[in-house]
Amino acid sequence: MERCWRYVSAIESSKREYLVEPFFLTILIDHEKKIRWIEYELDRLREEIDVWKKAGS
Repeated sequence: MERCWRYVSAIESSKREYLVEPFFLTILIDHEKKIRWIEYELDRLREEIDVWKKAGS
């Protein structure tokens, strides 16, 4: 909920009568950013594990 405040000006400038759609869109965008960051970290950790496995061989 707190993260949606970043997008308040964009939501208000949409001039929509109902703010529910933009509100949910901001939540989805925020979740997409989190998912991308998690995928990046997972790939980085996998590469690190591969390096350790190769060094231990």
